[in-house]
Amino acid sequence: MPVTTPSSPSTLHGGPTKASRQHKEGTPVVDELLTPQQTADALCTSLRFVRRLIAERRIGYVKVGRFVRIPRSELERFVEAGRVEVRLPIRAPFGRVA
Repeated sequence: MPVTTPSSPSTLHGGPTKASRQHKEGTPVVDELLTPQQTADALCTSLRFVRRLIAERRIGYVKVGRFVRIPRSELERFVEAGRVEVRLPIRAPFGRVA
């Protein structure tokens, strides 16, 4: 298969990957958009949970016509916001405790 540049017509119309599709200025077209079911699968949760996140505006989404899509960057932001850092236990010094 011949290698094409992002500005070639074959890449813009049905090209290989979303990452290689670009505007004339070289910026990416869009972030990868996930369906609510794909988002639920990625989070290992139910579809109902994802729909509740959308209804409560706890995760950003995009309307494409009547369809709801979640950008992958929003999914990553949501996961990172819920991250809990590990806290090492405080050790008492040896000896008696008063």
